[in-house]
Amino acid sequence: TKISDKVGTLNCMHDQQAVMVNKSIRRLTPTECERLQGLPDGYTDIEFNGKPAPDSRRYKAIGNGMAQPCADFVIRRIRVMSTSTRAN
Repeated sequence: TKISDKVGTLNCMHDQQAVMVNKSIRRLTPTECERLQGLPDGYTDIEFNGKPAPDSRRYKAIGNGMAQPCADFVIRRIRVMSTSTRAN
C-alpha cells in the first residue's frame, strides 16, 4: 500500500465501502467498518425484526455515527476548557 492510495469516507449515503488488495477491489466488512469507527467488533450486530441485522443496516448505523475516538477527544477537550475557564 502506498501513501498515495486513498479510501473514501464511510457514510450512510453509499453502500460501497471498498478497499484495494493486490489490484483487486473488495468491500469492507461491517466488522472492519466498526473498527475504523473505533467501535467494538459486533457492535452493530443486533436483531432487526427478529433476525440478525442485514449488512446494509449495519453499514447505515456505522455511517450515521461519529468515530468514537474523535468523540472522546472532543469531550476531553470540552472538559479541559470548561475546567480552565472556571479557574480563571
